[in-house]
Amino acid sequence: MWPWPLASFCLNGDESVMHDGKPWHPGVALSFGLILVGFLLGGLAVALSVPLPSAFQLFLGEFVIILPAFWYLNRKAYPLPQAFRLQRIDRRLVWLSVPLGLAVTILMDEVDRLVGTFVEMPPELEQLMTQMLVVDSVWAAVGLFLAAVVLAAIVEEMLFRGLLLQALEARFEYPHAILISALIFAFLHFMPWWIQILLIGVVLGVLAWRSDSVWPGIVVHAINNGVALLQVNLPPESLDWYNWNGHVYPPLVVASAATAFYCFKAFFRLTAGSEDVTVSE
Repeated sequence: MWPWPLASFCLNGDESVMHDGKPWHPGVALSFGLILVGFLLGGLAVALSVPLPSAFQLFLGEFVIILPAFWYLNRKAYPLPQAFRLQRIDRRLVWLSVPLGLAVTILMDEVDRLVGTFVEMPPELEQLMTQMLVVDSVWAAVGLFLAAVVLAAIVEEMLFRGLLLQALEARFEYPHAILISALIFAFLHFMPWWIQILLIGVVLGVLAWRSDSVWPGIVVHAINNGVALLQVNLPPESLDWYNWNGHVYPPLVVASAATAFYCFKAFFRLTAGSEDVTVSE
């Protein structure tokens, strides 16, 4: 029995996506319900592990988030690689995701600073987030890298761009499916900077839709989280080349915009025709 009435409601009344008469992928409400339950349990796990190191808290939280979806899909014999969109893809798309990830991360950092001029981050929340990402030893650095960069990117892409987005694509046109998945992604993070999370969620959704795989998104997501981890722990003076009057150095913004444009262009060229693949219900 599911512990939350809302999650229980979401898990009912939505049929699986069918292909050749067989269940291929859970429906929208089921996918959302599994993610919602995972986030609730993950948040509870983090809250109960507060006395422990922050790296362990983050690792435990991300690990618990995916458990309900993994357990349910495995129990119902859904094909896990397809359900989580873990298909193998052209290596060029993965390598292309590296400069794209760096460019998108810099652009989102500038968006974050622009939004911050209008919406002030609550000091308590900013302090809490900073404390969780501060590295005070080699082991803390390794733990935070594995939890906040590697595991977070893999788990969240599998859930949002794998499980949820595919269910949405079976019911809506792809622009609507990508936008809805990005909105849910932003909402479940419960952060004041939801605009930035929404925008990067759209980018990650486009990558997953075009490549039919979460691997490019995992790379971009990991780079974004990794840069954030570095920014928290590097001395401010070491970033003088990057910062400019409270913003990102303008030439870097321009270079990042150009890099993102050409990387997307190349990504679309390499995935030409993949958007024509549909799943019948």
